[in-house]
Amino acid sequence: MKVYKGVSWISDKLSVAPSESDAKWMHKRKDEIWLSSALRKRYPLSTKAIFRGKRDVKFKHNKNVIIATHPRPYEQWIYDCLKVDIAVVCKQNEIKAAEKRFQSEKSAALKRKSNLSNMLSLFSSSLAIMHKKGMIDAVIGRGSYFDINGYPSEKDDIDLILLKEEKPNYSGSYKIINEKITEFISNSKGNFGVNIISFDEKTIKKPLNKNAPMFSLILIMNGYKGLGTLYERYVLERGVPVKIPGLKVNDAKRIARKFASNLNKDTREMQLRENKLTVFPKDTNNS
Repeated sequence: MKVYKGVSWISDKLSVAPSESDAKWMHKRKDEIWLSSALRKRYPLSTKAIFRGKRDVKFKHNKNVIIATHPRPYEQWIYDCLKVDIAVVCKQNEIKAAEKRFQSEKSAALKRKSNLSNMLSLFSSSLAIMHKKGMIDAVIGRGSYFDINGYPSEKDDIDLILLKEEKPNYSGSYKIINEKITEFISNSKGNFGVNIISFDEKTIKKPLNKNAPMFSLILIMNGYKGLGTLYERYVLERGVPVKIPGLKVNDAKRIARKFASNLNKDTREMQLRENKLTVFPKDTNNS
C-alpha cells in the first residue's frame, strides 16, 4: 500500500497535449507518472460535470486498486488539468486497510481545512489595509483550502487571487501594483509567510515558525485575458470570496464574475500554430 499527495494530470482537449511521461515539469516524483497516466485514462477531459461531483474515486488498474479523492480543477503551463489531493494505491487483498488509511488521511486534511478562517484572520488586517490604500479591490480563494473537493496537505499554501478592478491610469501599472503589494507585505507584521507569483514565484515574507500558514498570492488586474481555459473560468466564476473589512462579499463576487466574462476565448491552437505558445515550458528539457 502506498499513499500519494497532490497527484495531477493533463485533462485537455488540445490535440498536441503531451503524455504524462513527456510532461516532466508536472511530476516532482517519477514514481507518480504511472498513477497520473492511470487517472488521465479514467478522466481524460475536464468538464463542468466533473467539478460538480463529490464522490471519492475507486477503480482497478492492472494489478492495483486506486482510491482517491474526487478530481478538482487544476492548471499547469498552458493546459487544463485535474488533480486529486489524496490517493492510496493497494493490492486487491489490501483494500480494507487501504480504505481505512484513506479515510484517516481525509480526516486529517479536513481538520486542517476547518482551521482556514483562523489562518486567514492572521492576514485579514493586511488585506484590509491593501484594500483601503487602493492596491486591491477584492480577494478570492482557490485550491485545496477552498475547493469543494480540496484536501490540503501539511505543505500546501493558502492560494489567494488579488483582484484589481480599476486599472490605474499609468504605464506599467501591473508591475507597479505588484511592487507596492510586495513592499507592503514584506514590511508587515504577523506570524505568516507569503509567496507572490508574477512571472515567477518568490517569497516576500517568511513566517516566524514552521507551523505558521503560508499564503500564495497572484494579482489579476482589469484587462486580464488569460488563455480562456476551463480552469480560469472555474476559478473566477466559483472562487470563494475572502472577507475583508470594508468590502461586501457580493462586491467581491461581482468583480470576479466581471473578470470571468472578459476572458479570452480558447485560442491556444491558433497561438501554437503562430508560435506564440509552446507545447512545453521553455526551461524544460523534454528532448
